[in-house]
Amino acid sequence: MNRVITIPSDSSSVKSSKKNTRPTKQVNSINARKERLYAVSRTKKQEDGRKRREAIALKSKARNAVLTPEDFGTIPMSQADQMYRKGQKALHQKEIRIAKQLEKKFNEVIAMHEFKLAEGAFATSIYDK
Repeated sequence: MNRVITIPSDSSSVKSSKKNTRPTKQVNSINARKERLYAVSRTKKQEDGRKRREAIALKSKARNAVLTPEDFGTIPMSQADQMYRKGQKALHQKEIRIAKQLEKKFNEVIAMHEFKLAEGAFATSIYDK
């Protein structure tokens, strides 16, 4: 079962104990073809990767760029005043909404407190008047 491979000094062919002989020239041509295909494939993949990385770098540079007033231009004073008033109105409405939510939550806590006080036999609420 052991195969003995002998390599001649002139490298003209590779021989084994079995009848599987193959000329070196043919082996070299197959290896050369594989290497050439690998090199073509590798360079194409490398080129595609480089292009993809450059595109990502350009997009991130554009996304992270600091904008200046020259990029936007100017707007009329009436439009600026309208934007300011709209923002202030939104902030005021937000404050009112938060205040209502806090008041509702506070009332729920007070109601739960009164309910727990009423559970006792002689409990009286501090809010009864």
